[in-house]
Amino acid sequence: MMLSWIDDNLILGYPEDVEQFRKDLEAGFKCKYEGPLTEYVGSKIEMTRRESGTEIKITQPVLVQSLKDEFDLPEGKPPRTPGQQRVKYWFEIQMNQI
Repeated sequence: MMLSWIDDNLILGYPEDVEQFRKDLEAGFKCKYEGPLTEYVGSKIEMTRRESGTEIKITQPVLVQSLKDEFDLPEGKPPRTPGQQRVKYWFEIQMNQI
């Protein structure tokens, strides 16, 4: 799977497929490999690989801080929201179904 935002591309899949796709892109375009994913389009990405699968945590600390600064939000108890805080949502992608 490839995600693209302007000139930032993210390639996901089996390691050997990702490597081959990257080589194919580099054969036709000038590309810069940035290494393992830690940030994408302003989002901080944390990946934890386990036997059961890979856990991906996506946060936007810079955006949250800028909103706090812009609207002069006080520190303290976070506001109530419709969703529960710190809930991990799980979904599984079968690579053969993509």
